[in-house]
Amino acid sequence: MKLAQSLILTFFVLLTLCLVWMVPPWEPPDEPSHMLYVNYVAQNGSLPNQNVPEQSVVGEGHQPPLYYLLGALFNRVFQPGYVASVACVPGEPCGVIGSAQVRKASIQRPDYTIDLTPVHNPKHVWNGGPSWEVPVYKHLSSDIFRTDRDRYNFYALRLLSVMWAALNVALMFKLFQLFLPEGGWALAPALFVVTLPQFLFISAAIDNDNLANLLCTASLYLSLRILTSPGQRRNYLGLGLALGLGLLTKKTLLFTLPVIVLILVYAACRQRPQRQTVLRWGAMLFMIATLVGGFFFLRNYRLYGEWLGTQMEKRTLPDLVQVKSLLAPYFRTTFPVNLYLSYVGKFGYMNVSLPKGAYLGYALVIAGGVAGLVLYLLEKRLRDARVSFALLFVLSCLAGVVVYDLTYSMPQGRFLFPVISLLAVLLTLGWRAVLERLRPRWAKRVVAGVILLGLLALDVVSVVVIYQFYHAASQYW
Repeated sequence: MKLAQSLILTFFVLLTLCLVWMVPPWEPPDEPSHMLYVNYVAQNGSLPNQNVPEQSVVGEGHQPPLYYLLGALFNRVFQPGYVASVACVPGEPCGVIGSAQVRKASIQRPDYTIDLTPVHNPKHVWNGGPSWEVPVYKHLSSDIFRTDRDRYNFYALRLLSVMWAALNVALMFKLFQLFLPEGGWALAPALFVVTLPQFLFISAAIDNDNLANLLCTASLYLSLRILTSPGQRRNYLGLGLALGLGLLTKKTLLFTLPVIVLILVYAACRQRPQRQTVLRWGAMLFMIATLVGGFFFLRNYRLYGEWLGTQMEKRTLPDLVQVKSLLAPYFRTTFPVNLYLSYVGKFGYMNVSLPKGAYLGYALVIAGGVAGLVLYLLEKRLRDARVSFALLFVLSCLAGVVVYDLTYSMPQGRFLFPVISLLAVLLTLGWRAVLERLRPRWAKRVVAGVILLGLLALDVVSVVVIYQFYHAASQYW
């Protein structure tokens, strides 16, 4: 089992590293804004204030700071560079050997930022259609890095994202064993995760999603552990820490709170002898989460007059605001279609698509898993609390995405990646229920083999599509 887990994790890391170098800088979604936030913190030693233009970060300055603080620390430690501070005396040549001017010019100040000078691809226009389906920047004929140090630091930040994603996958193995402790079935959810093209693409980008997803997986795992071991205090302490750090990374992890409360209520009702323990340590976990992550929300209230910064975000991103009703046609057409496509793989700024056959094939995999999951739930397993709460976490995350899209039209499947581990578990449980009904035994192996080969083929197709999109000369003028 350990060897198989290591091989799966190695496959994930190698394929993600391939995308780190294959995808040009600033082509993953919002990567420029995330990098500029890291630059701001590294250079100023403080967080942005979106109310003050000189202290704001366009695009992502509203985000919680943990990812950017760690990225800025990484910038400061990893090959810090220096910029000369030149001061010349008026009326005298600046650069005379041995002069005071030269000595002043040699004074240097630290520069912890990554300096890029991207050139816009004239073939790209932000309006959809053929002019949208090309890279945003020119990459074949221009070097956008000012120095080699800037290049090294940029890719170092991408490698940091790979590290968060790899730790996330490694932790998922423990979560999977809560649902599938027996043999090879515990590996199946991991295969659904590490072969998902969009998850691989985001894991190779400068983005706060990867750290947030790791902390969310930790929160999910420890929450579900409370169901089976309600008397273990370390689960509550660990959950409080993971939850606090998660909220300090991305606000979307608020979707976990109502389900965690329900888990505590369920555990207190089912485990009467330990009810006081559950309630006492449940209160402690929320206290820890508040102490760890609360300062960001207090800062929001002090600067913007609101705990979450929702109105500030609308005010500073007016071009993205598209308020709509839940009954709007958007939620019947655009939202579900694009949410699905971008969950499987719609790369870049949603402008790099896979062949239609790839989406159709993955839809069949999902359909089979969902059908099997219905069978699983209709049997005696309806009383399986872990599966029920896994479904609640998924539905809560989806509800959060819907609420977000009431204001912003961003039906992006990566917003479901905080619960990708649970989605993979549910898909596996469904397919296990289907395969258990197949006879003879060789039929099970054939279907399982076809699914695995299909997932691997999807990765191959994705790599080819991404390479051709960004490295074909016809994509640029």
